[in-house]
Order: sequence, then C-alpha cells, then structure tokens
Amino acid sequence: MDEAVNQDESVLLRLYLLLLRLLRLYLLLLCAIGLGSATALTTSALTLADDIASAPADFNGVVLNKNGTVLLVCPGGRMGMYAVPFGVTSIGPLSFAGCSGLTSVTIPSSITSIGCSGFFGCTGLRSVTIPPSVTSIGGRAFASCASLTSVTIPNSVTSIGDWAFYGCTSLTNIHIPDSVTRIEEQAFYGCTSLASVTIPNSVTEIDQGAFVFCTSLTNITLPTDLRN
Repeated sequence: MDEAVNQDESVLLRLYLLLLRLLRLYLLLLCAIGLGSATALTTSALTLADDIASAPADFNGVVLNKNGTVLLVCPGGRMGMYAVPFGVTSIGPLSFAGCSGLTSVTIPSSITSIGCSGFFGCTGLRSVTIPPSVTSIGGRAFASCASLTSVTIPNSVTSIGDWAFYGCTSLTNIHIPDSVTRIEEQAFYGCTSLASVTIPNSVTEIDQGAFVFCTSLTNITLPTDLRN
C-alpha cells in the first residue's frame, strides 16, 4: 500500500515539474516577444526547450540545465533566502519569476549574466548582491520587485536593460557605476521612492522614459557628455 502511495506521489511530482517547466517556457516566449526580436524568440525558445528536456533538479527543487551552468527554474513556493550554487554562470530568463516569498538571493562570482525577467515579480525580495563578475542585467530583470530597497550595480556592468527595475516602488537608492554607458528605456519606470540619482559621465545614452513616474525624484545629476 505504502509503495503504491509513494509511486503516486512520485508521478504527481514529475507531472508538477513538467507543468512548471512548460509554464516557464510559455512565459519565456512572451518575454522574447516583448523584446520585439524574432531571432531572440526563436533562439531562446529552442535553447531552453533543449535544456529543459533533460534538465536535472537539485535537492531543493531548483532546475539547472544539463551542464549545471544555467539556472532555469526556481519553484514559485520557495521562501526566505536562497544561494545560487557556485559554478552556475547564468541566471536564465524568468528563472525566479513569481517567487514572491523569496526575501534574499546570494549570487556567486561565477555568474556573468542575469537573464530577461530573471527576478520578475519577486515581490518579497528585499536585498540582492550582484557580484563584479556580472556584465549584463537583462530587460525586466528585477521588474515588480516591490520590496527591493537598494541595489548596488558592480563596475563590470555596461548596460542596464529595458524595464530592468520597473515598478520597484520601495527602491530608495541605486548606485550606477562608471562602467555603465547606456540606461535603456523605462529602466527605472515607476520607482516612486527613488529620491536622488547620480548618473556617471561614462553614460552617453539614456533611453526614452528611463525615469518616468519616479514621483519622489528631486535630485538627478546628469553626465556632461550625454548624447541622447
């Protein structure tokens, strides 16, 4: 009897993981469409589908790709703190999306990129440390992280993606290093608690709407050689 129950639970668990992976694939398609690139849509979808086909899960239910270098899926019910395993080099698109109970994430120095919507909708996320190994922060990477109060962007990052911090309504402080050359559209849209921003002279482009609806913003220092 117990063996039959265990088998039923195992089947349900595998079915749950399959449905979770299919949902993340569907969200990835929407994410890629939102970026407006057919090439990005096709490449990202095919790559993720291939990875998910035989992706293992670690003991905490987090799904990595076959090589263990890309974090693909973190279960939406994860609570509290989480440390990304060392050796992972990329946080994949939508990998933590909707993990509303997550409060803190430690990103190791092996990570070089944070994918599109990587932490989208992590409404309980209060703090995140981005290591100096990270060179790119994807579009919508921290969008709708309503509890995020402060972010330090390392000197290795050259561009802040579109809508990267959209709707981070608790964000009061953001440090933009002098390695950044471009702030993409709507990057800080709706950051209603942001009061002051210093944009370094390295930035030559600030795209449309980067600071729209930052209703508390009273002080902003612009670079001297801003072209756009």
